[in-house]
Amino acid sequence: MPTALAHHGALYIANLGVFDSGSPAGDEHVYQLTRNRTLKVRASGLEKVPGLAFRDGSMYALEMSTAAAGPTPATGTIVRVTANGPQTVVSGLTFPTGMTVGSDGAFYVSERGFGFGPGQGRILRIQP
Repeated sequence: MPTALAHHGALYIANLGVFDSGSPAGDEHVYQLTRNRTLKVRASGLEKVPGLAFRDGSMYALEMSTAAAGPTPATGTIVRVTANGPQTVVSGLTFPTGMTVGSDGAFYVSERGFGFGPGQGRILRIQP
């Protein structure tokens, strides 16, 4: 089931995947919906993706947790998607659940999206 969508000349789709100790880390993908309505793998090597965004023509993926077995605090990342695989730009996020790029070029990330009490979530402004 898709958990992230972004449009940048085409529609890009990512998914959270499952938390399973038998699954290796980095087993999720970003797909591009082609004009003939088929899905093409655009990026691999990702983990638990709840957000996609474009900045200066580059695609960025928000990884909620990079641990394969289960959600792990402070393992969330923002990665730039490249032809050589994901490159970490920001690390140490705690259960991020959404991301966008503002008109100022900064990333805005919702963090502590679950596992925390009411009012403990926050929005971070990140200028990498």
